[in-house]
Amino acid sequence: MEKINIELAGIPLELTLRYKMFRDRYADFQTEKKPCACIEITPEQCACAARGYEPGTLPESVEDLELCAKACAALLPHGRAIIHAVCFVWCGKAWLICAPSGVGKTTHYKQWKRLFPNEVEMLNGDKPVLNFEKQYVTVSASPWAGKENMRQLRTAPLGGIVFLAQDKQNIIKRLSPKEAGVRLFLQFIIPCDNAEQVRFAAQYTERILEHTPVWLLRNRGDGASAELCRRTLESELCCADN
Repeated sequence: MEKINIELAGIPLELTLRYKMFRDRYADFQTEKKPCACIEITPEQCACAARGYEPGTLPESVEDLELCAKACAALLPHGRAIIHAVCFVWCGKAWLICAPSGVGKTTHYKQWKRLFPNEVEMLNGDKPVLNFEKQYVTVSASPWAGKENMRQLRTAPLGGIVFLAQDKQNIIKRLSPKEAGVRLFLQFIIPCDNAEQVRFAAQYTERILEHTPVWLLRNRGDGASAELCRRTLESELCCADN
């Protein structure tokens, strides 16, 4: 068992690690600052949480994911939250690609990278950190960056959010706040242990929807879907500049 301090979007946290499998992922985030909260997953909590995962999920993976959820809960009172999304930087802004696991978030990013290699950079491949302290929302990396551990230690202002759905054709639609609200709320990585956590997530959802465009992209997962998405985001940036 090991205790380490990490810093997420400026907030230091203490983590208790019982397993070493994912220890290296935390190295870039370590800090000497005094933690604002201490996070630990007991063996009993790990065993209980494992019932909610696919059969055969390693206890190391369960601990890692449960630490993420508890880290988000600890960040909420400090104006931060962890969200389930692939985040890449394009035109100086952070763009979130949201969908359930297996729908094609990483595949969509890879299509962007294949077609526009000099335009896009991965910020975080699975669970970036949102910061709501400033006038505009910013996005930073976290240790929880997906199976491929794709991330960069950088921060960028949030430009927009694209929800993915699989389809036989590529169609993109701008969502109203009413259409996007529940979808977005469900992306926050929170244990929902109490009403306060839910209130924070609801407040942050509202904050995002006040100023951030959200789309639904029904797509085939091909290069054409990435091109359609890029044209749509480019049009949004042009409108914002005008």
